[in-house]
Parts: sequence; structure tokens; C-alpha cells
Amino acid sequence: MSTTGGTPEDGEADSLVDTLGNASFAHFVSHADGDAVAATATLATALAGRGVPYQVSVARTPTGATRRLDDAQGTTVALGLRAPTADATVRTEPSATAFAAARRLGEPDPLLALAGGIAAGRAPEAGTVSADTERRPGVAVPVADVADGLAYSTLVHAGWSGDADRVRATLAELDLPAELDADAHTRLASAVAIDATADTPPSAAEAVENVLRPHLGGPFETIGGFADVLECTAREAPGVATALALGHGVRGAALDAWREHAGAVHRTLKSADGARYDGVCVYRGEPVWALARLAREFVAPEPAAIAVGERAVALATTDADARATLADEAPAGAAGRSTLAYAETDTPQELADRTVSAL
Repeated sequence: MSTTGGTPEDGEADSLVDTLGNASFAHFVSHADGDAVAATATLATALAGRGVPYQVSVARTPTGATRRLDDAQGTTVALGLRAPTADATVRTEPSATAFAAARRLGEPDPLLALAGGIAAGRAPEAGTVSADTERRPGVAVPVADVADGLAYSTLVHAGWSGDADRVRATLAELDLPAELDADAHTRLASAVAIDATADTPPSAAEAVENVLRPHLGGPFETIGGFADVLECTAREAPGVATALALGHGVRGAALDAWREHAGAVHRTLKSADGARYDGVCVYRGEPVWALARLAREFVAPEPAAIAVGERAVALATTDADARATLADEAPAGAAGRSTLAYAETDTPQELADRTVSAL
């Protein structure tokens, strides 16, 4: 089955080719999310195939990216971040844009680009990154143990999230065979969809689609599972995420970081009482990046969710530009994408209050 994911900006892809085509050394600075990390690995691998050395670093904020670029040698590229001093910058759908450029520089891995797009919430069926993949019923998890996969998935949030034993109890009630056939996968997916959308806002019905009917391929059980590991690991252990995207043997370390990050956000979301305002709900706790997204998708009755941490704020939206909105209120700017943004500050509650007023 041919699938696609992400629509790259032609101008940004052309700029990447022009910038990297004659590079003798490249330094990539990636935002700490799965889409940007996948994009970085796609371009780095293309250069490696041409014998061009490179260096990769990851930053959570525009300030962090600028600091790394100021110390960088050679040709510099920023992915998923505003970086005025970079030789090239990609902020629109990084993995798809990088894939479009890398096709002219080498032979990029389309499954990595697809995973990057899924990590950013883009459906594999929409766009121009093509790959032949099989799709089956069931759920998109990275591991063969479905209970483990569902417990730590951040593609979905339900009562059993973060608790593998509770997932196993739920699966036992379904009386599934040891080896799941198509019918068992379908029943499993139906149960997950019901659990994730019971007593939840309407957004949950759309969000849960990301974990259903997975595409197969890549280094994990499903491409969606790969995307989930990339996204969580980019926040929890960015060096491991980069190594994973580059194809190094870090599967075990990546899964450990994925479980750590996902377990923390599910525990926080279950215990957090969101303060509701007109158009936005505010939650306190860590990790703010994943907390804001999952709250907006599966918990918040408003179209936006703000997560407030000790020194950071994240904003997830459905009908406003999250990155632009948060950047307008944060003195040091914001990083992320149009639906999910992040900013660091010494006064997170004040930033959250200003953002609530702006929304």
C-alpha cells in the first residue's frame, strides 16, 4: 500500500538543496520533537552518503538554538526552530521538507519521514512522502507486547494509560488469543477507541484515530509506534532520539526513555485538575510539552490547553497558532509548531496568565 505524509514547502526544500549541495561540513540544530529530529537525521544521512561530515545538536528554545549556532562551524541548518543566524531554516513540516530536499541529495528513508510526520500529528495519507507500507487493524504501538505498548503510548490517553497491569486486565476481559489475528486486532482497536472517548471532549474521537489501524514498517512494530518513541525520546533523551533516527543501535535506550516520559505525563494528567477559562484550560505539572497536547486532545473541554511547569509553559491549540500566540507573550520567544508550542521562563504562571488573556 502506498502511503504519504506531509506537504513540504518547495521554497524551503530548494533552499536546503542550495545550502547543503556544496557543503563541506554541516551543523544541524533540531528542535526537541520527533518531526524535527527525523528531519535532521534525513538530511544528515543524505550528506553522509555524499561523504560530507556533519554534527547534530538539539535545542528546546530559539535561544538555545542560537547559542549552538553561534559556536558552530561550517554550514548551519535549523529545523523546527526560528534561528536567524542559520544558513538555512526549516519550520514548516520539517520531516517532509527535509525528505523532499534529501531526494535530490541522496536516497532518504521514507519511513523515517512518515514517522516524523505522525509525531507532529499529520496523517500518513496526506501529502507527498511516499512509501509502500502494509496497514492492518489494531493499534499503533512500538513493541510486540500490546499491553506494554498501550500503557506507554502517548498517541492515546485512557483510564489505563501509564499502568501496564491495568491494560493487561482490560485485555483479559476481551479474551484475545495469544497470537492476534485480524479479528482480534479489530476488537482490540474498538475497545481502545471506546475507552479513550468515554466521557471525553469531542476532540478525543479525532485524536484516537492516530493510534488505530497502524502502518507497518521501520525499526519498531509499527510506524506510529516509531513516531511515538521519537517524539517522547526527543524530549526525554534527545541524544538517544537523534541516534535512533540515524539508525544506530539504541532501541533499548529509546524504549526506556519513551516509557519514562510517557509514564510521567499520564500520571500527571490523571492527577491534574484543569482550571477552565473561556477557550482554554490550564494544567500544572511536567512534562509540559506532552501534557499540553494530551490534555487538549483527550481531556480539555476547550479548544486550547496550557501546561505550566516549574520553568516552562506549553500551549496546545486547535483553532489558533500556538507558536505565534506563545511567542507574542514569551520574552525569549517560543519553539514548536502551529498546534503545539513551548517556551521557557522564570515566571511560568505569569506567562500562562498572559497567554490565557491572549486567547
